Amino acid sequence: MRVRHQETDDEEEAVQRGQIIGVLGEQESRATTAEVGRRKGISEQIFYRWKAEYGGLGASDAQRLKSLQDENRWLKELLAESMLGSGR
Repeated sequence: MRVRHQETDDEEEAVQRGQIIGVLGEQESRATTAEVGRRKGISEQIFYRWKAEYGGLGASDAQRLKSLQDENRWLKELLAESMLGSGR
C-alpha cells in the first residue's frame, strides 16, 4: 500500500496536466531535474512521479487519460452499488 503525504498531494493538485507536460518537456530540453524543481516549486520525487505517469504524452493524450480515469472511477462506483444492491 502506498502512503501519500499531504504536501505532495497539494503540489500535484496545484498543477494542471498540461502544465505537468510542459515541466517534463522543459527538463528534457535543457535543464536538470533539480533546476526545474526549484523553479517550479516541486520536489524531485513529484517530478519523477509525473514523469512515470505522463512521460511521452502530449496535451491531448493527457486529456484522454483523464477522461478514461474518470470513466473508470464511475464504472467502479456503479459496480460497487450493484453488488451492494444485489446482496439485499
